[in-house]
Amino acid sequence: MKFIHLTDTHLVADAGVLYGTNPKQRLQQAVTHMLAHQPMRRPL
Repeated sequence: MKFIHLTDTHLVADAGVLYGTNPKQRLQQAVTHMLAHQPMRRPL
């Protein structure tokens, strides 16, 4: 399970670093990972 603090994206300017990583890039990577690994949805 991935946890991202959305407030982290507001603490640093674009391309900024917080705790050694870029929070906007971390958020994008987490969303991409979750979308790639979610079960296929079946139509109702």
